[in-house]
Amino acid sequence: MFRIRISPTMRRIFLTVVVVLSQSLVLPPLSAVAQDAVAQDKATARPLVVVTAASIDRLLEDVKTVAVSADHGDLFDSLKGLLNNVGNFEGADRSRPAGILVFLTGGFPPKPEPIGFVPVADADAFLKTVAFGPIRTKPVEGKTGRHELAGPNGSAFLQFHGTHAMIAPKGVALDRAFPDIEALTKDLATKYDIAARVDLSVVPEGVKQLFLGTVRARVEADQQKAAEKPDSTEEAVRAQKEMSDAGLEMIESAVRNGREVVVGLTIDQTTRSASLEARFVNANGKEAGAPPMVGNLANPASPARLKIGFTVSEKRRPALRDLANAVEKQALAKANPEDAALLSRLFGPLKATMEAGRLDVEVHFVGAAPGPLTMVGGIQMKDADSLARALPELLQKLGRHPNVGAVETNAVDAGEVQLHRLTGRSASANDDRVFGPKPGLLVGAGRETLWFAVAGKSNESDVTGFVSRAAREGTPVDGLQLEIAAGTWVAMSPQAGEESARTRLLRDAFIRGKDRLSVDVTGSPTGPVLKVTVEEGYLRLLGLAIALRAGK
Repeated sequence: MFRIRISPTMRRIFLTVVVVLSQSLVLPPLSAVAQDAVAQDKATARPLVVVTAASIDRLLEDVKTVAVSADHGDLFDSLKGLLNNVGNFEGADRSRPAGILVFLTGGFPPKPEPIGFVPVADADAFLKTVAFGPIRTKPVEGKTGRHELAGPNGSAFLQFHGTHAMIAPKGVALDRAFPDIEALTKDLATKYDIAARVDLSVVPEGVKQLFLGTVRARVEADQQKAAEKPDSTEEAVRAQKEMSDAGLEMIESAVRNGREVVVGLTIDQTTRSASLEARFVNANGKEAGAPPMVGNLANPASPARLKIGFTVSEKRRPALRDLANAVEKQALAKANPEDAALLSRLFGPLKATMEAGRLDVEVHFVGAAPGPLTMVGGIQMKDADSLARALPELLQKLGRHPNVGAVETNAVDAGEVQLHRLTGRSASANDDRVFGPKPGLLVGAGRETLWFAVAGKSNESDVTGFVSRAAREGTPVDGLQLEIAAGTWVAMSPQAGEESARTRLLRDAFIRGKDRLSVDVTGSPTGPVLKVTVEEGYLRLLGLAIALRAGK
């Protein structure tokens, strides 16, 4: 909603904050200068954004973890040497949070006003430390505890506020009563190494209304454009309108009821893993959100796996029904008369599923490097038995297509489910390498599920095993789960002599395992939550990339 331009002066301030955070000395108590209060010219205001680093101790440990994971401890040594070269910045407190606050100025539209904050242990020592290189400090007349930081490209200003130094590009930005910094950052610093919070309640109501008005006008224009298309049908126009109205309703609810957005990154020093969490918190958070998702994917050793589950509200199900009817009508209009009955049989289960308002999808890759792998999955489908009876006839008709090499009905017996094989006339070298020679598409229906797979004939047991496990053990989830074992895919890439520099870097990072990336999107009592977790291989990749750029 707001665009923040980082000026040269602000970049110097940010550098100062980062370097001050990197101190490793135990410093004396604050001097009397640091105890001077800021003049109460303005009422205390809440910042729109709080960006905080937990402490320099934790940040340095994070950097060390990345460097050690990449077998490049010299990167960490270089960082410590850089900090020593700028005087080690005595006077800051390395054990407490530091970062940036972004306030909104008056006027319409309001403008963002960033102010850095640094915890200070000794104000006099801190002023001497800040004056490194060409920067010089001098007191500002008539402003207790304020100092100008004059450099060759302009000035910034520093104001001591309790046990913090507040730094801004303009002195007037410091003429405010700041909130309690410790209270503002405590929960973020306790949970995350680096974090940001956006307080949506700070955004003026006029700005929210302007934003919603713009979005609403765009949606209405798109709906009008869709209705004016020459080939538009009444069902298609109604379905498009219902779906765009649903999206608009979600945006309006988020803008009106949203309380805050929190994003935080944590690196676990023990397991050498990292997690990124993003939370959208509703104002009525205790009543919002779905139950937390339970991880129950069938094969935790899978090179990749995806599971999605969500329920469409009763209010929005008519839109799905209209969409299905519109697609069916268009398909029947283009189909040969002898195919109309078959299409109706195929659309029956699809429409029944849409009207039920529930989607459950699960996809797995089975196998290990150097392959071959099998991709197998299922989509929950109402009246799947009816679909099962129509599939053989559909595949026989598809077999007439010039790109189809062969059709084999009832090719794989998976208990109560019969899977049919569709093989292309030709396969790419990449498909052969991943899935084995001449892989085929397997498809079947039963047990309230549409089953599908891409596999060579030698891997059919992987398909029957998945169908058996998923039918016996699979349970619905609410949300999304994705896991990828990067090492498997890197190991299956072109070998040495053929690989690119990028592939070699990936191979070095993931060949030792600890290569999993997981993504979870779910509901919580406060609102939706996104969590991304990576194992040590990804920290190794980051360290190797930095070392490569540094010429190590």
